[in-house]
Amino acid sequence: MNIIEPMVITDAELTASNIPENDYGDWSAVTTYGLGVKCISTTSHRIYESAQAGNLGNSPSTDDGTWWIELKATNKWSAFDNRRSNPATNDDEITYSITPTQDCDAIALFGLTAGTVRIEVYDGAISIYDQTFVALIQSLSRRHHAKCRPICCRVARATPGRIRAMRGSGQMLLWLQSTGASAPMPASNLSRKFWNPQGRVDLPNHSIFYPLKLGANPCLQ
Repeated sequence: MNIIEPMVITDAELTASNIPENDYGDWSAVTTYGLGVKCISTTSHRIYESAQAGNLGNSPSTDDGTWWIELKATNKWSAFDNRRSNPATNDDEITYSITPTQDCDAIALFGLTAGTVRIEVYDGAISIYDQTFVALIQSLSRRHHAKCRPICCRVARATPGRIRAMRGSGQMLLWLQSTGASAPMPASNLSRKFWNPQGRVDLPNHSIFYPLKLGANPCLQ
């Protein structure tokens, strides 16, 4: 059994994506929100619903629940909120460019529906890893686990990376994790889910992962 905890992805790490953050209008301090009206915060990257009428000047990202109900992450950031019930989606293609702020040599994709997945890793402006996988993981919502052959490149530390899912429904979750060099990471499944008060499934950090190995040794055969 191998367990990896997801690396927290913030604005500092997520440098680009083709998914717009426009689920609803961005919260405005000069707008009066009615009961049930939704907005987003591009600071917290969450979706909120007004809990009262006449909601003016109450920032949802700092509210204690008096004026706003926090619903979920915005679509762009849903890939990093640990909830398989809230995947990031996009038509035709999903791209993320991530610059880790710590050592990172493992990428896990799950809850993914896509025709192909391309992973690119850069050391500065130099491409050190670029591989495309055809039908790597399909319809994981229909099964608890799938086999995934580990892959790797010859570097232990890689900085900017790009992840692209193409020609599918575009549903994906992505976790990055710092691990020891050449740590083995076969697919694991602990089959545990939790339901939050809003009725959505929360995926524990250790439930299911399908890592793609980026280690220090030559690629496994």
